[in-house]
Amino acid sequence: MKHFYKFIFIFCLSFVGKTQINTYFNNSPCWRTQSMCAIGQTCYTVNVYNYFTNGDTLINGYQYKKVYKKGYSYAQYGAPGPPSQGNPCLSPPPTYFYGPGLSFFIRSAGKKIYGRNVPLTFSSGGGDTLLYDFDLHMGDTLPNTCINPSSSIFKVTAIDSINTLNGWMKQFKLNNSTNYDLIEGMGYKNGLIELMPPNVMSCGWNLQCYSQDNTAYYPSTSVSCMLTTGVQENSNMAQKPLVYPNPSNGIYKIYLLENATKIEIHNITGQLIQSYLQQSNTYEIDLSKESSGIYILNCIDKQGTIRSVKLIKN
Repeated sequence: MKHFYKFIFIFCLSFVGKTQINTYFNNSPCWRTQSMCAIGQTCYTVNVYNYFTNGDTLINGYQYKKVYKKGYSYAQYGAPGPPSQGNPCLSPPPTYFYGPGLSFFIRSAGKKIYGRNVPLTFSSGGGDTLLYDFDLHMGDTLPNTCINPSSSIFKVTAIDSINTLNGWMKQFKLNNSTNYDLIEGMGYKNGLIELMPPNVMSCGWNLQCYSQDNTAYYPSTSVSCMLTTGVQENSNMAQKPLVYPNPSNGIYKIYLLENATKIEIHNITGQLIQSYLQQSNTYEIDLSKESSGIYILNCIDKQGTIRSVKLIKN
C-alpha cells in the first residue's frame, strides 16, 4: 500500500511539472516598438509606442492579461531636399501623442501565446488566436500563426537564452540571420504582435526594448522601456475604444468602452472624412473607398474629452 501511494505521489508531481503555471507575463513586462509606414513618396509616419500589461480578465473560460498601448507618432521625410508639391510631408501634422488605452488581450498556455482582439495580425475576428509556439528545437520550421502565416520560410538554426526575472527565456536564431530573432515569452525582433516578413506590406517594425519590472533585458540590460508620452495617464485606462482589424482593407469594427457623444474620422492632414452621433457602443466603419494611409478616429464625450485611435488602411 505504501508503494501504491508513493507511485501516486510521484505521478502527480510529474503531472504538475508538465502543467506548471506559465510565467511569461509576470513582473510587469513592457515592449517598446518603432514602426515606419509609407504615406507618400519618401514620406513616412513614424510611430513609437509601448505595449504593457495591467490587470486580468476572464473571457470564455480563459484568463487573459489586459494589454495597453501608448505612444506618439510624427511624419518624417526620407529624401534629400524639400518635399515636392502634394507630398504629405510638405505640411506634416504635429507630433501626435496617444494613450494609454486598452489594446488587446493576451494569455499563455505551456509554450504557446494566444491573443484576442489583436491588431496588426492576420487573425480572423476577435476570437482567441495563436500568436507564438515556442516549443521549438534545432532544425524545426516555424509553425503557422497569425503573426507568421508564411510558415515555410523560417527554420531554427541556433538556440541561445536570455536571463530575466521570469527565468531563462530561449532565443531562437532563424535562417542563420541576426535579423530574425524569436525570443520565448517576448515575441519577435519586430515586436510583440508585429508581422513577420514577408507580410510587412508598406510598414517596417523594430522592437527597441523589452523590460520586466522597469529593467530592460533585450536587446541589452538597461533602464525601463516605458515611454513618457506627455499625455495624462490615470488609473482609468479602459476608456479608449477597441478597433479591429487594424490595419484593414477599410472595414473596422469599433467597440466603445466609455460613453461618447460623437465619433469623427480624420485623414493624416486633419480633414474630416466621416462623422457620427453615438447611437450604440458598437460600430462598423467603412473606409474602403478612401485612399490607403493613416486615419485618426476621435471619440468625443460630453465634457469634450477626445480619445483617439490611429487607423491604418492598406
